[in-house]
Amino acid sequence: MPTAPGRVACSPPAVIYRVAYGFVSHGARFYITGRVPERFAECPARLDERLARKFGLGRSRWTRYRRKEQGLANLWYLRYSDLWLLMSSLGRFKPSEVSFFEGNQWEDIRQRPLKFWGHSI
Repeated sequence: MPTAPGRVACSPPAVIYRVAYGFVSHGARFYITGRVPERFAECPARLDERLARKFGLGRSRWTRYRRKEQGLANLWYLRYSDLWLLMSSLGRFKPSEVSFFEGNQWEDIRQRPLKFWGHSI
């Protein structure tokens, strides 16, 4: 299954660049990290597609702008190898998204920097 462009980083420096300049500079402040579950180990692209469908990842710039104006949070997703990162801007979540986000511990990147490959972002 092909992976949508922009969701998978090809190298550690690419992860650092995408997070710092692509996500944080556009309002992402909160993050959750994890590893690809065993059931997706053979084809991690299935996890990418599943999360993209569930949370509407890959929205256009204008859709993210409208969501921000409505007070809704925007989400960004990135995977490198078997590590994934989900980032969120400040805002409310839609009812269909709330169950996932209430049960997980979000970290504030301003309070606890994201550490990756010897760098703090």
